[in-house]
Amino acid sequence: MVSDMAPTSPDLQGRKLAVIVAIDMVGYSARVEADETGALGDLDRLRTLIARLAADHGGRVFNSAGDGFMLEFPTASGAFDLAEALAAQAPAAVRIGVHLGEVRQAPDGDLLGHGVNVAARIQAKASPNAPLFSADARRALRGDRAARLRARGLIALDKMSERIEVFGFADPASGPARPRLSPRLLRWGGLAILAVLAVLLSMAVWRGSSHPARLALLAFDAGGDPGAAAFARGLQDDIQAQVLPIKAT
Repeated sequence: MVSDMAPTSPDLQGRKLAVIVAIDMVGYSARVEADETGALGDLDRLRTLIARLAADHGGRVFNSAGDGFMLEFPTASGAFDLAEALAAQAPAAVRIGVHLGEVRQAPDGDLLGHGVNVAARIQAKASPNAPLFSADARRALRGDRAARLRARGLIALDKMSERIEVFGFADPASGPARPRLSPRLLRWGGLAILAVLAVLLSMAVWRGSSHPARLALLAFDAGGDPGAAAFARGLQDDIQAQVLPIKAT
């Protein structure tokens, strides 16, 4: 039987797309000089953690030298989850770069090629415990993972003419993301606006009276919703501070 499939070009054998994660311990050489025992202990713990996280998220370590590690993942989501977990759990500060690109697999399982080099260059540009993702890796993500990455601009890769766009996690210094308002809280917001308008209208009427304005402000019932309760307390305080001190003339 004759196959109708064209033979694979020798130049393409062993080539594939992969998500590469490059990891490096920050300041390892200086740490070894200052405290060799402590630095080597942290490196051993880091190596063990990386191996476990890689297995948990479907990846593998294909190269390790000194304090540097290169990992391969078949999915961008697996690489994302490892990078996030490692940045939070590493026993020492690390730099992490993630890239989706073409690589060539050697017979011993090692990966070579431009995709590996780009990941290593991105890692060198990353801040400690702040993973950087290439635009190609970012485009392969979906849903919440993709939404949590923010553009970090274009970077020039060392010893390369290429400039690529990179992405990182939202800056923790900017504070937590604003929670979306629940439908119940939105309803309370509408009722609060109506309540304020009613108070202002009443004050306008009372200004024509010779009697002091009397206003009883009852507590808002938030219906057990913590977010609505906080909103209601703030609204009540604002009304008491701004409206109640006013007396009719």
